[in-house]
Amino acid sequence: MHLMCSNAVLTGINIFVDQNFQDVKHFYRLCARKFYQIIRIGFDEPESQKKALDAAKSYNPVDHKRNLVHLLELQRRWVEAYGKSSWARHSYDPSVAFNLWITEFKCLPICQFVMGFEAKLIQLFFIRRRNGRLWNDERFVSRASAKLGDQILHKSFNHNNLVTNICNRPSRNVNLLLRNCDCGKWQISGVPYVHAVEVIAQHRPPLYEEYVHDYFTVRRYIASYAGNIYRTLGMTESLQVAGINPPPLKKIRRLS
Repeated sequence: MHLMCSNAVLTGINIFVDQNFQDVKHFYRLCARKFYQIIRIGFDEPESQKKALDAAKSYNPVDHKRNLVHLLELQRRWVEAYGKSSWARHSYDPSVAFNLWITEFKCLPICQFVMGFEAKLIQLFFIRRRNGRLWNDERFVSRASAKLGDQILHKSFNHNNLVTNICNRPSRNVNLLLRNCDCGKWQISGVPYVHAVEVIAQHRPPLYEEYVHDYFTVRRYIASYAGNIYRTLGMTESLQVAGINPPPLKKIRRLS
């Protein structure tokens, strides 16, 4: 298997991985947001950005190195100046993504920050709840269904199946018994990618439940955002409570 670390190499996580995963092949890929900012410093050609993002989204070392070769042909001077590791990125850093999500109000007072963050969550839940209602198919979202139409399946007598893309992309070998695919996305995410889904869909009826955890189904997605988040009262709308006076004091006469 291949282990990928979505973190900064300089934070020391590479030392931890080397010590605890000695028998696992791994390579480091960093935050795609920072990576995208870096490549725009000196080179902003669309073709160069596309090649760089292809390298960032690679799910295995073979594709990653191949895309780096293509990138070197376009930006050799940049790579010589900053090093190949600067191109090795993967996914988004959750802390960076969250920080950008709250940029507009993260420096506000705590009450205004809570109200702004709450409004963001309400909007997020509303959009995802609406998207869930638009999905008629309970198994696939519309984006996944569109990708399935681009795949051609070549069956074999064993557990291996060859899937070809009509857009002249590399063919992928899928093994349902071992639950792996040449693209590596099934092994990494735990969710069958479009190549594996194309093979699973050939069964009648399709055996999605055997290869996909219930957590990743559309039904679970809809259930996750079914609830409502109610807005907290603002500072000017807070409940006004009448002042409460202490009980009157009574003089206690000393009995003689």
